Amino acid sequence: MVYWLQMQLRNGGRGVLRELRAGGTAPVQGVLFKAFHGVFALLLLFLVVAGVASWQYNGPAALVAGLVLGLMLALGYRLAAPLVDALPAGRFRLVMAGVAAAYLALLLVLGNAMAEVLISDMGVVYDTLAEFLAYGHPVQNNDYYIICNNNLGLALVLYGFYALAGWFGIRPDAGAGITAGICLNCVCIFVAMLLFSYAARLLASKQSVQLLFLCCAALFAPLYLWSPYFYSDTLCLPWLAGALVLYLRWQQSPGLSPGWALAFGGAVFVGYAIKGSVVVVLVAGLLVLLVAPPKAATRTRLAGAAAAMLFTFVGLWGGYQAFQAQYLDWADREAVCFPTELWLCYGSHGEGDYADEDANDCRLQPTLDARQALMRQRIAENYAARTPVGNLDFILHKAVRTWGDGEYGAPEYLAAPLRPTFAARFVLYGQPGFMPLLYYCQAWQYLLLALNAVGALLALRGGAASPLRAAFLPRLALFGAIFFFSFWETKPRYALHFAPVLLLCGVLALAQLATRRQKAPAKEFAVVR
Repeated sequence: MVYWLQMQLRNGGRGVLRELRAGGTAPVQGVLFKAFHGVFALLLLFLVVAGVASWQYNGPAALVAGLVLGLMLALGYRLAAPLVDALPAGRFRLVMAGVAAAYLALLLVLGNAMAEVLISDMGVVYDTLAEFLAYGHPVQNNDYYIICNNNLGLALVLYGFYALAGWFGIRPDAGAGITAGICLNCVCIFVAMLLFSYAARLLASKQSVQLLFLCCAALFAPLYLWSPYFYSDTLCLPWLAGALVLYLRWQQSPGLSPGWALAFGGAVFVGYAIKGSVVVVLVAGLLVLLVAPPKAATRTRLAGAAAAMLFTFVGLWGGYQAFQAQYLDWADREAVCFPTELWLCYGSHGEGDYADEDANDCRLQPTLDARQALMRQRIAENYAARTPVGNLDFILHKAVRTWGDGEYGAPEYLAAPLRPTFAARFVLYGQPGFMPLLYYCQAWQYLLLALNAVGALLALRGGAASPLRAAFLPRLALFGAIFFFSFWETKPRYALHFAPVLLLCGVLALAQLATRRQKAPAKEFAVVR
């Protein structure tokens, strides 16, 4: 395995040198494309090795379990793929509908069985919904949405949902309120997984890959663990998945229709309003236009697409800011508002997580400008206190902590069940199911990181027909998320909404590895050669 990885990197490097000697714009794009994939593969391999070495339990055992799981999935796919791809479209849709119905039912059953007492920011947002429904805006918790402005989008989505649910007598301050929120969360996860499976179909042009993704999603335990907690990490998923699908449709549309690009910018904005880090998908989309533009694209079309994506997002963002200026009471902004630098300061020391010292020192400052200046000074001091090698080690340690947790921090939010059900007790620390479930989730995480690394290496040598080359956008978005959380306040939960992207790229790599020696009809994909 190590020898094969070395050969992939060596052959990819030779390709880079050949393209550099050729000169021109396209070779430069090819060099950037290959350089990115080489760096990305090495980063993911580091996350696997460092994650296994630092896991508090038996990391090698979890890695072996992940490799065995991957082998079983690959063998199953290799046997089933020819049969699934030969199915008529109507019969295939019936198969997909059956798997999807079972998946949704399982999400709904487990989500409600594991219903939890809502804690932390989710608890504050949920308690505020009664104010939204009574007055149309927050009252007592107005300052909370000035301090944690990122959660206003989440609150507005839930406000709209409970306003509709109120027609059926369901209110957030009644017993059925949490049940309704969990059902909304499960449906959002389900819709997102359907969209990601469609993205897999667009990338691979195979029915079997679409079905493989949905089956893997149904086996992917972290999303079940987070199904009872209807917070921004999961409610943003349909918009993130929708943005990816819209971008792929734009790439494959005749004449590169600008309508898809406009819709992409809009979907990213809604996802961003719910969960701010979704914005990395927009950045990734713009970078793809530079590094891997569609073959038939002219500069005019590319510029038009970039403008459509960017201006749609910026226009909606400006409108959202104007809406907030009228919607919230900003009279106490100077006294209570925290600067963005606070979250960067959290991420600059310790474990990169929330720190009482930083928050309390911010509160002691009389003005917003003073808080901002203090945090900037502290950020500079934190990084200056370490050598360049020390800073690199700190950043990589944060990445391992964030992406090395197969449960994405779920146990912290599953400690106070609302109902004494078997499923709720099963996942609690110290119960019989806790360790098997933990190892299962960890095996999945190591498998997906390894598959993504191998997929990036395969993309170095793949032709224009390779789905792994066509999957440049989700891979670049993943890299952007890893980079972003290396500087921002971070914890494993923050990576949850990018777990399906990790799953998508992993499934594509698994499908290619499982059928490497099988011949398939070539198909042109909109990526650089």
